[in-house]
Amino acid sequence: MPNKLFDYLSRGIPIVASDLPSIGDFLKDECEGVLIEPEKEADYIAAIRKLFSSSIYYEKLQQNSYVAAEKYLWSTCAESMLKQRESVANLRETAFSLKSIKLNNNLNFKFKFNLEFLIRIQI
Repeated sequence: MPNKLFDYLSRGIPIVASDLPSIGDFLKDECEGVLIEPEKEADYIAAIRKLFSSSIYYEKLQQNSYVAAEKYLWSTCAESMLKQRESVANLRETAFSLKSIKLNNNLNFKFKFNLEFLIRIQI
């Protein structure tokens, strides 16, 4: 993802871009900007004209850009990553505590297999 797209969002600049998978995953059409089918020059021109001919439309996309930019701040991303790490750590702790339980013959095979798998990969 080009860094300039993050810069535009954080400054509230609506984006007109090609509707490519990498960009479409990042932007929603008619929300933070306008996504255009690649190589459709007339559609790019129409989208840019629409942005500058309607202040209400521009301001709507601008406000949505500010909101979207919050999702991509380092602090927001770091918080999300820490939560994911914590959930993995909790799962690992559970697997190791289960390891200490003496497996007896009454446990079904599926549970034994899953438990042994978790212990073997040491999540």
